[in-house]
Amino acid sequence: MVLAAAVICRGRLCLARRQSAVQARLSVTNPLIDALALATAEHPVCIGRYDVVGKLGRGGMGSVFDAVDREHGQRVALKTLNHLSAAGLMRFKTEFRAVADVSHPNLLRLYELAGHSDVWFLTMERIEGVELLDWLRGPPAVDTTRAESQSDTAGHTTIVDVDSMGPRTIPPEPSSPTLPQSMTRLRDGFLQLARGIHALHQAGFLHLDIKPSNVMVDVDGRVVVIDFGLVHSLQAPAIRSKLVEVVGTPAWMAPEQFDGPGVSEAADWYAFGLVLYVALTGWRPFAVDDTTALRHARLHVTPTPPHELLNGVPADLSTLTMALLRADPLERPGDEDVVAWLSTDADERAKLLQTRLMRRLGDARFIGRQHELDTLRRGYERACGGH
Repeated sequence: MVLAAAVICRGRLCLARRQSAVQARLSVTNPLIDALALATAEHPVCIGRYDVVGKLGRGGMGSVFDAVDREHGQRVALKTLNHLSAAGLMRFKTEFRAVADVSHPNLLRLYELAGHSDVWFLTMERIEGVELLDWLRGPPAVDTTRAESQSDTAGHTTIVDVDSMGPRTIPPEPSSPTLPQSMTRLRDGFLQLARGIHALHQAGFLHLDIKPSNVMVDVDGRVVVIDFGLVHSLQAPAIRSKLVEVVGTPAWMAPEQFDGPGVSEAADWYAFGLVLYVALTGWRPFAVDDTTALRHARLHVTPTPPHELLNGVPADLSTLTMALLRADPLERPGDEDVVAWLSTDADERAKLLQTRLMRRLGDARFIGRQHELDTLRRGYERACGGH
């Protein structure tokens, strides 16, 4: 028995040493990554069939480069891992597999996942444009939202990959709330964003990092959701959010992402509501930076409705925003609700509310009880309005 135990211990020790050796090898920074950072159009660096001609951005996990696909004559963005590790590579592959087969105009197109000289990279659509809030409200006086972004000759900011936990993810706020430049543009932009999120959910994935720096608008006005580094399958086990490993960006997270037993599509819609609030007013609904205080505020404090902060904010958009910011994920509007709300006029929205009410209550059980139905409908509409 003692001999058998010794053999087992030696076997486990050998396995542990092999795993440590593999992990150490994977964690070493590849010199090719350093070379890519110095690439220019005059001195490109080759990686596979791609010529890297410049750097677009760098985040906590990866770097994004401007590249040319020699085989197809196409300009692409090429994303690498800053440090190759087993966990990082797994997340990298998950990011690619989640979106590679999803084709939607409001989701960033991913092309290829490949490895070259121990450097793993994925290629994707290169977006020339600006962030959603800049498109709606004009560029901020002091740009704190991007990480090492660069502009092309047309003055358009190219796609960047930001550190999801950094302070750059909070845009500067004006001294007083202000309206966006165009409500028509805002409605169109958020309808496109909603359709992109809905498409991702239909494909079976959560984004979990919806925030201004992850929503770009190209030169043609197409809104594109980018950066799927935190994407999670709806079929996977429930996400456990711990204080030492926050899944998302605290400034733009739903309260259940901080420490809940699991998250659903409602988490993405909460983040959508946070971005919509800022787009409507220029202010964040919860002006708190401490993570613990932020979580408490989102669970126990009701922010001021946008239409009460500013005259000129459409009541329907204020209502939608407040519904999306409810602490209980089960009380937030779902995918179809948000898309329908943004894509229909006031009369159609009223019909939508009544249709959803009747669907929930069931017509057959309320025949001849019009007064009771009207009372329930008014109560439901008040609930949807955040009153």
